[in-house]
Amino acid sequence: MEREFTLLVPRYLNSVMTWGSFVYAGFRSKHN
Repeated sequence: MEREFTLLVPRYLNSVMTWGSFVYAGFRSKHN
């Protein structure tokens, strides 16, 4: 269980960072 969790967290963080940067870029371009 713990091993799966430690493997799943980096993948989740990576997807969050990717989507976060994408949404942030779209948000900035929309307001500029």
